[in-house]
Amino acid sequence: MRAGAANNSAGASDNGVSAGDQSSTDAGGAGATATTIASSSGGGPSSPGGSGGSSAATSTSCKSEGGATDVGVTADSVAIGNVSIMSGPVPGFGRTSQSGVQAYVNYINSQGGVCGRQLKLSNSDDRFDSGANRSETEKLKAKVFGFVGGLSVVDDGGAAILQGTNVPDVGLSLSDARIKLANNFSPNPIDLADGGNGAMPALQYYKSTLGATTGAVIWPGQPIARARAQGYVKDMQRAGINVVYQAEVSVTETNYSGHAAQIQQKHADILMTTLELSGMAALAKALKQQGYQPKVAAYGAQAYGQPFIDRARDAAEGTTLNIAHDIFENRANNKAVDTFLKWFGQAAPGVQPDFFAVLAWASTELFVQALKAAGSKPTRDGVVAQLKKINSFTADGLMAPIDPAGKHWAKCFLIVKVVNQKWQRVEPPSGSGFHC
Repeated sequence: MRAGAANNSAGASDNGVSAGDQSSTDAGGAGATATTIASSSGGGPSSPGGSGGSSAATSTSCKSEGGATDVGVTADSVAIGNVSIMSGPVPGFGRTSQSGVQAYVNYINSQGGVCGRQLKLSNSDDRFDSGANRSETEKLKAKVFGFVGGLSVVDDGGAAILQGTNVPDVGLSLSDARIKLANNFSPNPIDLADGGNGAMPALQYYKSTLGATTGAVIWPGQPIARARAQGYVKDMQRAGINVVYQAEVSVTETNYSGHAAQIQQKHADILMTTLELSGMAALAKALKQQGYQPKVAAYGAQAYGQPFIDRARDAAEGTTLNIAHDIFENRANNKAVDTFLKWFGQAAPGVQPDFFAVLAWASTELFVQALKAAGSKPTRDGVVAQLKKINSFTADGLMAPIDPAGKHWAKCFLIVKVVNQKWQRVEPPSGSGFHC
């Protein structure tokens, strides 16, 4: 779930989840069993006191006071910024991330905003360049209250600007420099002290249930993607899985036939990557052409969504992922999923939601929870202080519990698989819970 593309294809999904579908359901999640935890553990949208902490239902319980209490704050608005990759070698990388933030902004504003203040989003494109990420972050820093939901594999550029400041920074951090910031909080934390990528529990599950004992890891030639891939290598080794093949490819690589041959020759049972979407699809096609299917073709959590299936087509069949959020196909059992899909569809008509859209939505909800807790006279210091108190967060049941303050990843996961060109829950198979 590390570096990967958000290159979305337009149009309605054939899995029953149209980006433009604005229908809603009141169905709740299933209860926990001995091996699962209810994904609604944080409380639903009507339960702001839970660890998931929805701000939407209580956003009008306090009124704006103090006028311009800090940078980016007025009597009736709070400005937030997003710096993501929108152009360059992987165009559209951050498209669904910016749309995911906008979706939650629209959602919270429809509820009256936060303490009477409407959120206003400003987007920037870093063009896959660390220097541009730095300059765009610096420009916005003087105008916005905080940064929310950014997606970039060059976010180390912005880290240099935010280092030592009190600017709230809530988003999918990928570089070590960004992750280490005391004012950075992620909806998908990476525990640098651990050195892995948080995949060991799922890898142990694959080993015990599927007999997977060998692994392969492939990554694009980019420093941050390489670092996160090495986290997968470490996770495999600690899970007792022998890493039989590792490879670095060009960021724009299109021919994966040689790598597919090596994966088959070395009998890799588990495949994990930090490739972008087209790279994952190309690798899937190469493996199909080679006539080899690993027991667990887990290209990365970023493969979840209809765009991967659309690109890989029949080669997507059998793809198995371990993810830390519920799937769109389960919207009837999880109100948080339904709410996300409804508002994302309104914010980005024709755009397919994906893994990065979920994390962007969750980032904004995490920020709003802290902003609401900071009260009617918000300051950057106040919001950062509130973020440091959030040790359990589920985005109202959309995700497995994480610890953003402690920078610890989810200990629970969901196994999903492509069956007949549709994503299905495998473990746990029903309800809205996660395997713990």
